[in-house]
Amino acid sequence: MDGIAAEKNQEIMAGLTALLQRLFQDGHELVIDGSLRQEIGPFVSQTSTDPVSPEQLAVRFCDSHRALHDEIPSVLDYGCGSGIYRGMLENAGFVWRGVQPAGLPGSGGDPQPEVDACEDLRLPYDDASFDAVFAFQIFCYLRDPDLALSEIARVLKPNGIVFGAAGYLEQVHDHSLYNLTPLGLKAAAVKAGLRLEEIHAAYDVFSWMFHRLRAITTARNDLQDLIRRDNFFHDLCVEYGLRLGRPVADINLLKLTLCPHITFLIRKPG
Repeated sequence: MDGIAAEKNQEIMAGLTALLQRLFQDGHELVIDGSLRQEIGPFVSQTSTDPVSPEQLAVRFCDSHRALHDEIPSVLDYGCGSGIYRGMLENAGFVWRGVQPAGLPGSGGDPQPEVDACEDLRLPYDDASFDAVFAFQIFCYLRDPDLALSEIARVLKPNGIVFGAAGYLEQVHDHSLYNLTPLGLKAAAVKAGLRLEEIHAAYDVFSWMFHRLRAITTARNDLQDLIRRDNFFHDLCVEYGLRLGRPVADINLLKLTLCPHITFLIRKPG
């Protein structure tokens, strides 16, 4: 990035930060929709405002599984494409297997070892085959998310988890068909015989849309550094909630209402 572009980039980020700071400074309420508080409030963290990533969920599950069962857990990387998350999952402690439903971005091409194909979302595995299923930003591409989740539930072992991320206010992916609200994710899990256990906000929609607008109008990704769970907007939300004396759960619900995608952990009852 040249000096002029870097200076312009800093101006944009400073302007966005100043705008959102002013909005928070003028605020004196924290109004959370009743349905969100009732239906989703129990699944946000009640004790910490720290961001949570799918990688952290993976490490936590693997550590717990090894401690309980003295074995390495298995994971099915659902919609794995070229296997971009394989390293992360194996480093967390999983034995990895990938599956790529037909018609998804990244399908086709030469077969890859340890990656299976499936037609019509029917997974080519026996019941209770995996300890975990990882699904990162994949449900938005599926023509029948309910069938996909029911198949995921079928191949999960009892007490197994499906975890990853799902698009919420983010609607910019090629071939994307659906987004999931937090309540929609919970309802889809229940329909498949699963239960939502955790839901976490990713970065904020303001930074995301500024980044996207910049990329669309300049073909540059020089605002990419805004796209972090621990960015300035996270700090503003925490500071605002603490100033009002609100509980941790309310701060996390505030972040959740304004995030492009959500990190989740869903469990199959034992």
